[in-house]
Amino acid sequence: MESLTKRRLDCVQLAAAVARALGGDVRVSAVDELPEGMFNAVYRVCLQPGDRSVVVKSSPPAQVPLLTYERDILRTEAAFYQRASEVLGLPVPEVLAFVADPAWLGAAFLVMSHEDGRPGGEAPALEPWVKESTAATQQRMHEGFVDMLAAVHRLDWHAAGLDGVLRGGDGALAREVAWWVDYVDWASDGLLAVALAGAIARCARTVPKTEPPASLCWGDARIGNVLFD
Repeated sequence: MESLTKRRLDCVQLAAAVARALGGDVRVSAVDELPEGMFNAVYRVCLQPGDRSVVVKSSPPAQVPLLTYERDILRTEAAFYQRASEVLGLPVPEVLAFVADPAWLGAAFLVMSHEDGRPGGEAPALEPWVKESTAATQQRMHEGFVDMLAAVHRLDWHAAGLDGVLRGGDGALAREVAWWVDYVDWASDGLLAVALAGAIARCARTVPKTEPPASLCWGDARIGNVLFD
């Protein structure tokens, strides 16, 4: 499926932007596009000296129509990684640079550490290395994923300052439900399935009057978004 938001970057321009963002005597020796994912353009960039790699993610250009939550989402991602690592100790990439100025690459971009490991794949059950692993290894993968997911949801996101970064940090459940009502209406072009229309209307009618405890929610939690060693 072709992405409507990803764009192919000029490798020479990308190399110059990365070297400038990281500063010092950094030189770029190679650039490779990473095709996975459907929203941001993603590249692996090899650096000298030290023969190390970083990952660069670039936002869609400003003229591309985006959903409300997608606007400036790369800045949110960078802020989350920094707080999650520094305050909460989560195993996330290290943020090396974030540049919001579109003059550098045509849109905002994020430079982060390249981490070792293998992703679970878009369809883990069909991923060759997963299929060829022993049942015990597959069990450890799934249990490790669930344990990590539970750990994320138990995190003290207030302590990390994430309430000022992520949507819903104000704890206003009624506003969050209203956001989803608008989103579903937009996504369906007003032609909502009867069952879904009834469910979303019931959610709007039955918002608790007392705010329940809020927890951090990983919005795209799947094995394909995790690296395994």
